[in-house]
Amino acid sequence: MKRYVFSFLLLVSGTVLFANHPLVRNFTRKEYKSGAQNWAITQDENNIMYFANNNGLLIFDGKNWTTIPINNGTNVRSVSYAGKGRFYASTFNEFGYFEKMKNGKFGFYSLTNKKGVNTNISNELYNIHQAEKLIYFQGEKSIYRYDGKVLKRIAFNYKIDASAVVHKIFFVASQQSGLFMLNGSLFVRIPGSEMLINKKVCAILPFSGSRILIVTSFDGVYLYDGLSVVPYNTGIDDFLRTNQVFCATTNGKQVVYGTVQR
Repeated sequence: MKRYVFSFLLLVSGTVLFANHPLVRNFTRKEYKSGAQNWAITQDENNIMYFANNNGLLIFDGKNWTTIPINNGTNVRSVSYAGKGRFYASTFNEFGYFEKMKNGKFGFYSLTNKKGVNTNISNELYNIHQAEKLIYFQGEKSIYRYDGKVLKRIAFNYKIDASAVVHKIFFVASQQSGLFMLNGSLFVRIPGSEMLINKKVCAILPFSGSRILIVTSFDGVYLYDGLSVVPYNTGIDDFLRTNQVFCATTNGKQVVYGTVQR
């Protein structure tokens, strides 16, 4: 999981709901014997857990912990399971995938040797998204799109604060310029998203129908209905603005917010 710096989770579905005593088991660093920070998490069809850890790909099968270093020996910042034993991963100036070899062990296969990759400008690759057969690696001011054979870098003119694949469309948000969707190899501004300029977006989520929720850190939640972007009343707007939303996710029925302050 990302190194979330929050102490409170809020579950919202029209009204505020709280779990009395959620079942949580904590694992200490002494138990999992790897880096102190875990940045992302994914799971395969056998319920084995995989973490983007400071020391590499951290694996937990329910009993044993294993760490597999990435090529350049730095921390793994993101990981995403693509099926058939393949896990895409990224870090500073390095990205590719882990895959099981014939001996049953995992090997890392770098994509940085592909045509069009300049590791001098790749920098940190923060997120990995999947849309059907496409893989997106999101960096600070560009993305890499990979179809399994061809890797293409697509530049963005501003610093990317958040990205997501929603309704099979790749979106990026920037505090400097608003919300954009990727159309082919061009980023197209979402109509009305100028109101998001100077607001830091921390999550882009699917909502009912084909609508999209845009969650900001300090300025509440917005709704994009395919035509325009408008403020969305969550019922807890004051709380969200006061406590700095760090992350958010949804299961299609409820939205969960992680906050920094509470």
